[in-house]
Amino acid sequence: MKIKILFLAALIFSSLLILQSGCKKDKDEEPKPPTASFTVSPSSGTTETQFQFDASECSDEEDQPSALKVRWDWENDENWDTDWSSNKTVVHQYNIAGDYTVDLEVKDTEGLTDTETHNVTVSNVTFTDPRDGQVYNIVTIDTQTWFTKNLNYETSNSFWYDNSSTNGDIYGRLYTWYAALTACPSGWHLPSDDEWCTLTTYIDPTVNCNTTGWSGTDAGYKMKSINWWYSNGNGSDAYGFRALPGGCARLGGFFHALEEKAYFWSSTEDDNDAWYWSLRYHDGEVSRNHIGKNHTYSVRCVKD
Repeated sequence: MKIKILFLAALIFSSLLILQSGCKKDKDEEPKPPTASFTVSPSSGTTETQFQFDASECSDEEDQPSALKVRWDWENDENWDTDWSSNKTVVHQYNIAGDYTVDLEVKDTEGLTDTETHNVTVSNVTFTDPRDGQVYNIVTIDTQTWFTKNLNYETSNSFWYDNSSTNGDIYGRLYTWYAALTACPSGWHLPSDDEWCTLTTYIDPTVNCNTTGWSGTDAGYKMKSINWWYSNGNGSDAYGFRALPGGCARLGGFFHALEEKAYFWSSTEDDNDAWYWSLRYHDGEVSRNHIGKNHTYSVRCVKD
């Protein structure tokens, strides 16, 4: 009987040791990171495409999917473009054509993370001028759709800078105000002063549309193209507008400020003058002013 009791006690003790060992193993086991997963639809599109990103398939062994948080980097530049969020679906639109690598990072309640990447191809939307076959990239910024290149359609009282077709290929033509009024193709028009105001204040709310001269903080920098500007005065082209420094001219052949300034006509008159908007290479502001209608400036067409 005594032997049976000792055997039973030994068996119980062994079971306790095994149980304790199992509990200790579970307690000391390292938590596992989540698994990042997302889809993008479509995988390619244009600068007008609303890309749909869905990370709802992210998972974790310890946490429910609703407890996981995600953030996104749209350009793979190591700068996260969104804050952490439990919302797993998001829409993003690219203003500039190119091949992009999109990063997703997922985080669980332990602070552990995982990442996944996908590639997205974005192409330009184009418009072909039926009058001469020239092709212009276009971009939609808020509610407006613009040419992303200065108009290069030949009319009377329009000129290439220095009468050079090479300059025309890059910077378009320079137009008197009267020529500019009807230079855009059907379905497009020379933007009014108010339409320029809508564009610039959307990009930079500090722009003052009720004054003459320079204003704003960085609208000019965000509108300027990433090349062609004098002395490293290029911009970020953050919205795909690609403002080009075509300079200006007066009738008679006096050309001025190529690569240094961009002058754009508006369709709005001011007595004997007309309003125009301009940018310059050495700062990020924009200017609103008026001048005589026989000056020749660049034309950007906006959609009707």
